[in-house]
Amino acid sequence: MCDCIYTVNAKFEATHNVHICATMPVSVEKGLGPPKVLLKTERADGKRGKTPPVCATFCPFCGERYVEKEK
Repeated sequence: MCDCIYTVNAKFEATHNVHICATMPVSVEKGLGPPKVLLKTERADGKRGKTPPVCATFCPFCGERYVEKEK
């Protein structure tokens, strides 16, 4: 598993006072899962309403696949 999110966030916080929003999936059996970048979605028709969350399955910085949770 890569640590790009932590590296990029450290640089962004130091230079721009911002950070990337990432989710931390929690597994009861395994503890914290790998961080994943959460992509914001909005409705294409401009109306208000609930939209589904989307998480990247690959690191957007290095391209490494995030570890899939065991089934």
